[in-house]
Amino acid sequence: AKRIGFRHYILLAEDLESYNLLRSFDEPVYISYSQSLLSGTKSEAEYGSISFQVTMAYRVEFLMRVLRGGFHFLTADMD
Repeated sequence: AKRIGFRHYILLAEDLESYNLLRSFDEPVYISYSQSLLSGTKSEAEYGSISFQVTMAYRVEFLMRVLRGGFHFLTADMD
């Protein structure tokens, strides 16, 4: 985000390992309490699996909160 000139942004972490790594680089990052309890480290979820569906629902819930707050968003999968 910094490379393309975004000044106001937040990153969504889907696991505690990613959250801690992003925080170590002083990046603004969010992880929900329940998501942090569900996943210590990121493992690739097989497409269509329960784990995959939980991750997709987590993303949608976060994005809906952003939209309800009146903000715009740009989404990208970074792995």
